[in-house]
Amino acid sequence: MPAIKGKLLTILDDGGPAGLVVRLLLPRTIGIFLLMAGLHLIAERQGLYSAEVGNMLFAIANVMALAGLIWSAGDQLLRSDIERRKAEIELQRRATHDRLTGLPNRGVFIDHLKERMERAKQMPTHGFAVLYMDLDGFKIVNDRLGHQSGDCLLAKAAQLISNSVRSNDLISRMGGDEFTVLLDEITAPHEVERIAQRIIDAFSRNIFVEDRNVHVGISIGAAIYSDHHHTQEHILEDADAALYQAKSLGKGRYAIADSTTDTVWLNC
Repeated sequence: MPAIKGKLLTILDDGGPAGLVVRLLLPRTIGIFLLMAGLHLIAERQGLYSAEVGNMLFAIANVMALAGLIWSAGDQLLRSDIERRKAEIELQRRATHDRLTGLPNRGVFIDHLKERMERAKQMPTHGFAVLYMDLDGFKIVNDRLGHQSGDCLLAKAAQLISNSVRSNDLISRMGGDEFTVLLDEITAPHEVERIAQRIIDAFSRNIFVEDRNVHVGISIGAAIYSDHHHTQEHILEDADAALYQAKSLGKGRYAIADSTTDTVWLNC
């Protein structure tokens, strides 16, 4: 008896489907059975029907009640399973996406960059490029208006970048006010220049944060993949070096690294 009691308590305390079903069905089943039995006894004593008819009605009523309980338990399990799957999806999203902007995080970007480099080695004609960028003047806004306004600005920046690139390009927030874009299917430098300039132009318009017009720009460093890039860190370093050149010579512009000659050229 103690063993049975202990097992029952274990099942009742279980947080999974077994515990849910037992907690849902057991008290309801006992309650409905006692109610049916009481009604059956009252009806028999008042002579509403014979014993045979009463037993049949009692059996039918119990079967219908049990079917209803099973349906209710199934519906509860389904809703519980849907909530569990939603929670799992949200946990997975939090592990792979930036909470503030909703963009893929650094880890996702590095993984995609590695896969893209492997594909480019097998199909050299399918080129790609990496943009590395950060906001000009973000620290001033963040210090003057506070972190909440800074967070709002980062979210708007992510949206502006997303609206400026193509649907097949991967955008990521690397941390702070730094963003990266993996430009897929790039065949010539002018394609990189066109997209980089489009992003810069997007930041030249008025940007409102909490009803305040803030003045920020963006500087961009780009690296076009070549066989000189042996690792994903290498191409990111080239893009970062180009970004440094763009910022040091005036900001609000782009620069493109040339891995074959170790030089950087800037837009006018």
